[in-house]
Amino acid sequence: MKTRMKLALLSTVLLITACGSDDKAKPAKLAGIYEQAGYGNIIVFSHHNYETYYALDKFCWRGEQGALTDLNMSAPNFSDKGNHLSFTMPGAQAFPVQLKRLNRLPDKCRNPVAPTQSPRQNFELFWHTINDLYAFLPERQIDWQQRYQQYAPLISEQLTDEVLFTIFAQMLAGFNDSHTTLSAEINGEQVDYSAAPANAIAAYAAAAEISTEELLSDMRTSALELMQLYAGKALTQADAEQPLWWAKSDNNVGYIMLGALGGYAADERDVAGDFNLATAAFAAMMADLAGTDAIIIDNRFNEGGYDDIGSELVRYFLTQPQAVLQKQAKNRLATTGLVSLKLSPAATTYTKPVLLINSQQSVSAAETFSIMMKSLPQVTLLGEASNGALSDMLQIALPNGWLLTLSNEHYLDMQGNSYEVTGIPADIETAVFSLQDNALSRVQAYDTALSLVNKSFAMPFSFNDVEALIAEALQQKTLPGIALAALKNGEPVYSQGFGKASENQPATSDTAFFLASVSKVFNGTLAAIMAADGQISPDLPVSGNIGFELTPPAHFSQPILFKHLLSHTSGILDSEHVNCGYFQSDDGSSLYNALFTATACPEPAYQALEVFLPNYLQQSGNRYTQGNYQQDDNIQPGDNFAYSNVGAAAAALLMSARAGKAYTELFAEKLTDPLQLTQTRWDITGNSIANTATRYAKTDGEFIAYPAYGANSWPDGFLTASANDLAKFAMALLADNHPVITAKVQNIMFSPLHQQHLGQGIGYFWGLDHSYASHDGADPGVTTLLLLDRASRNALIVLINADDVENAELNSFIEQLQVTAWHAIWATN
Repeated sequence: MKTRMKLALLSTVLLITACGSDDKAKPAKLAGIYEQAGYGNIIVFSHHNYETYYALDKFCWRGEQGALTDLNMSAPNFSDKGNHLSFTMPGAQAFPVQLKRLNRLPDKCRNPVAPTQSPRQNFELFWHTINDLYAFLPERQIDWQQRYQQYAPLISEQLTDEVLFTIFAQMLAGFNDSHTTLSAEINGEQVDYSAAPANAIAAYAAAAEISTEELLSDMRTSALELMQLYAGKALTQADAEQPLWWAKSDNNVGYIMLGALGGYAADERDVAGDFNLATAAFAAMMADLAGTDAIIIDNRFNEGGYDDIGSELVRYFLTQPQAVLQKQAKNRLATTGLVSLKLSPAATTYTKPVLLINSQQSVSAAETFSIMMKSLPQVTLLGEASNGALSDMLQIALPNGWLLTLSNEHYLDMQGNSYEVTGIPADIETAVFSLQDNALSRVQAYDTALSLVNKSFAMPFSFNDVEALIAEALQQKTLPGIALAALKNGEPVYSQGFGKASENQPATSDTAFFLASVSKVFNGTLAAIMAADGQISPDLPVSGNIGFELTPPAHFSQPILFKHLLSHTSGILDSEHVNCGYFQSDDGSSLYNALFTATACPEPAYQALEVFLPNYLQQSGNRYTQGNYQQDDNIQPGDNFAYSNVGAAAAALLMSARAGKAYTELFAEKLTDPLQLTQTRWDITGNSIANTATRYAKTDGEFIAYPAYGANSWPDGFLTASANDLAKFAMALLADNHPVITAKVQNIMFSPLHQQHLGQGIGYFWGLDHSYASHDGADPGVTTLLLLDRASRNALIVLINADDVENAELNSFIEQLQVTAWHAIWATN
């Protein structure tokens, strides 16, 4: 939240304390006119009262006024024969307030702008306030003069407050500054605008149709649960409402969740109490963690607060008095001298490794805390760059009463580096908000931090627990058969099959299962190999190069490209003709007509891929409906993710056409033969490969075999492979310099073609989440998973010959199996 610099910090609710003596200030000595350079503040002290002015280059208007006794001022420090005044106050002890005595009130303040609701006058003063006081217009690439020219013609005295507020907000758009805000009361309602930068969490919240605050609260709750999991015990919280939690783990690592550097007192106006309570909490916490081998400070959710509180925590990590931070006001009005913050060590200090984890949500005082900490030799910063909004929030009340806050200060490290805009960079970049992490009950940033001090974490699971879980699922008829394989650090550590592959065949790690949509990542790997070899470009248009012309909707002004197929952003959708394209292997009739009485698919269902795709993608085709393409006039190819099995099949046909050979031949030549994947083959008709696991449906609690079936869009999911072959495939994917899946190929296919939320994206059919790459699969009688972590080089493969129809327990089993098996991998020596 950082200090709001309101009227030179002279707020009637704050106690101003002296830098030196405790004697009460003498009004006669204090009386006079003072300027706070670089802050646009003039303060007039009389014998009994005070009055403030907002003073820009050309304009001045009155601020607040009141009785001097209301300020409860302690003795100020005077220097330069009484011409300079400085004092500290709760919330601003780290950097004293600096005032310069003036001989007289400036002329512009002798005839100040009167309070007014005039849109024109408030527009002028709003623009000049930013122009004179904002410190980072060039750094944030803001052409403020151009915005004046753009918006001034829109201002008239007839504008309503709603319209004027909207114009001001539009003028602040693009500042990407969390400390630049505008608030007003309009028609009895509070209206607020923040120029904070767009971030992944806000975007994810919007997509999920919940508030950012609600999402952040949920994420912090999950983060605390995961920290408790890593610590192996309940976290200590300083107080029920205080934003500080900690624990000492069984393997002697300290964990700290630093939620804010303010908000420790119940009354947010009690700044002195806030500092005192935070200081007491830090003392208790550091006493608890004193004997640990390392401390991990989770600063990802730190919403700021006070430099005073942050610097008090920093003192526990010092070994000697040290200057750790400096700042100055710097704008068109003034550039003040640099003031340094020098700290002394606490009575007991911590010198072992400290791993500080930041995110883009780490803002304001969380960032100045990070600057101070990074100057210490035992501290390593992990995660991602922080928010990049460090200045205090200078608060200006416009003549119409609206409140504007802005950044007028530069905070610098002791080498003179500024991190406004850019944020404080991480020494080691790691994922900070990963949905896959949450699903696996892990925190990649913690794992990286632990590895730096030769420690690790895993829940106490082994593959015995995995097998017990599977045995229970088999007994409860959650699944008929399963094959599992796992890799740690790129090498196989487990493979096994359980249950039945078919009525007379046990499931083993060498049994071939249908992969369903896990097939797509093989196609994506082939596409990356061809792209690396220059045989196909991600920017290749599909129409014409696939063997026929597409006829998409008229509003598609951009062509569908190969990369759009790979990332499910082509605008090609799966209509009812996808499911209607599932055919029974023996006669080509519709599988869905046989399974569901409510369906009415065309018969025969079977069409060869080269026939089906033109019929689906051309408006003259017999499998064409409007639902085959995106119909939203505002969406072009490449804009929007919409999972498309037909798009995946089209990608295979495009690669085949580009290579001039059948897709199965190309696939074997480029991928399965070089990798020696002897049990990985396409079953185009659904019954052509002997000893493949039977696909089962659960009916009335029993598993009944589905009829053998295939699909017209077979490249989207009709690859068969064993768990051992998939493990071999995963080894190649995770290898440092594999001769087939080279570093170049890996870089191509694991780079996002389409960005989603919280670091997620789509690569060459791979679902990406920071260092994770994965895909799951589902078809009638098929449930599969391939999960890689490229950071740890761990992998998990799950093949099941059943689906979740009338079998909801299967999904719960998969979730539990993932967590148990993943932690068993981590725990394996």
